Amino acid sequence: MTPTGKPLAPVSPPTEPPPDVAVPTERVGRGFLVLYGLANFGLYLTVMMPALFSLPYKVGLVAPHDKVSVLGTVATAGAVVGLVTGPVAGALSDRTRTRFGRRRPWFVGGILVLAAGSTIVALADSVTGIVLVPVLALAVTGGLFLFLLPEPLVELPAQSIARTFRELVFDPRRYPDFSLLWVSKLFMQTALAFLSTYQLYFLLDRLGFTAEEAGAKLSIAGGVGIVVTMTFAVVSGTLSDRLKRRKIFVLGSAVLAATGLALMAVCDGYALFFVAVMFILGAAGMFGSVDVALASDLVPDRAQAGRWMTTYNMSATLSTAVGPLLGAALLAIGSADSTNYTALFLAGAVFSLVAGLLVTFIKEAR
Repeated sequence: MTPTGKPLAPVSPPTEPPPDVAVPTERVGRGFLVLYGLANFGLYLTVMMPALFSLPYKVGLVAPHDKVSVLGTVATAGAVVGLVTGPVAGALSDRTRTRFGRRRPWFVGGILVLAAGSTIVALADSVTGIVLVPVLALAVTGGLFLFLLPEPLVELPAQSIARTFRELVFDPRRYPDFSLLWVSKLFMQTALAFLSTYQLYFLLDRLGFTAEEAGAKLSIAGGVGIVVTMTFAVVSGTLSDRLKRRKIFVLGSAVLAATGLALMAVCDGYALFFVAVMFILGAAGMFGSVDVALASDLVPDRAQAGRWMTTYNMSATLSTAVGPLLGAALLAIGSADSTNYTALFLAGAVFSLVAGLLVTFIKEAR
């Protein structure tokens, strides 16, 4: 979203699909849900492992003296590509007609591009090779569609790529509560990005671990953190539904994240690092489960809930572009070697508190 303050043309109501387009009428079974969940688990595993360790480690090898600024640039470049390719792939997959279906070719293509990018990062011996990965991904996905896929067999209601992007933008003056929540998510996810992007360098630079030791320490914190995140997500989501209250849980997650990030700012040992990370991951689980529910309560048009939730989730994607670069700038404050982790994590704590404060101004939800 880029709120411009200018009203957009009204979005046309959903149209009925053409008679020769099959419309799902039955609920999917448990087998589908299990396989879909496993596929998403595999996706996030392959994405998060490079983000948390492999990519920072590789950047540290090829650019040891500028690793912070280079990592910020590379991570931001990848996030920008994701901002563009997500909506484009969704719009184009709607028009794709193959013997394997509409979505499968894109799913398989995404896996192949991901595998190619991971291989290039593993083999890269220069910063140029790492920076080119997201660009290569964009070129390959676009080329696959343009040159390999046949024309759609069935015409869908007109929906250009330009219109797909226009529908991600809205006037915040017309929907103030939804806008407050959108900005709140941006602040919270940016604060979380400070940790996820630079925690390896924190262990190396401040706590003095070797890369091998830091990797082992991160794996321990990450393994326990998964349990903590899931526990906070399930418990807070369940309580939120039963109490029919959302804002107090979002505010609580903001305070919890700010506490963890403040602890990171003064951390001088692994024990305190572990405790701080558990605070932050617990906050992430609580926020992630309740803020989505709050967003679904505040969507301006339930008939187009998919469009609005896509717009809402763009704030999280945008944070992955903003967080690394902003984090690099914070680390460089008063530090020639970009190791001002106190400034980085104190800023993250402030961002978290701002995220919680913004939610308190929402009027149409409890």
